[in-house]
Amino acid sequence: MTDRGPVFDGVKIGRPATGALIDAGYRTLTDLPADLRDLLALHGVGPSAITRLTEARARESGPDSAPAPDPGADRKTRPTDTAAEAALAGVGDPRRRTDAEAVLAMMREVTGAEPVVWGSSIIGFGQQPYTTADGKEREWFAVGLAARKTALTLYGLTYYGSHTGILERLGPHTTGKGCLYIKRLDAINSEVLRDLIARSWSENHRPA
Repeated sequence: MTDRGPVFDGVKIGRPATGALIDAGYRTLTDLPADLRDLLALHGVGPSAITRLTEARARESGPDSAPAPDPGADRKTRPTDTAAEAALAGVGDPRRRTDAEAVLAMMREVTGAEPVVWGSSIIGFGQQPYTTADGKEREWFAVGLAARKTALTLYGLTYYGSHTGILERLGPHTTGKGCLYIKRLDAINSEVLRDLIARSWSENHRPA
């Protein structure tokens, strides 16, 4: 695994967080989502990294910027009442928005579940409890997506090298820590993606 170093765009956030951001396609502070807490979905990114990135963004924006969040606050991105379609309506890139809407429809059809918007831009289906390093049990979703600036990010479809056989037939993509990144949906085998979603849903979803 390539050592990305502990510094992201001049901000020292540690090797795990830097690696997670770079693997997710981020290269500068301006590439990051408006709500930095969405980055907590990436394995390796914790509250301290979010605090430092927020402080760095505030320094770049000037003295009137919002203060950094409390690093002791709940680390998970919370579910909201925002409609999934409304969350995607704000995506600036028309192609990225269209691709995200197509994957949203596919996930809805395959899972039979209704989407929930987590934070400002992550759309999740189902639930998948997990335990963090501090021993606390958290709630998360089973599969999901987010229309990022650099790529369409899909969550829950691969973990640490899983589903390699299916991914080989998917088409152009990259993977990070727990995420699958797609630049263009029209370059992807849609039936393979559908199969991948179905398998991941079966493996991850834990009904209440």
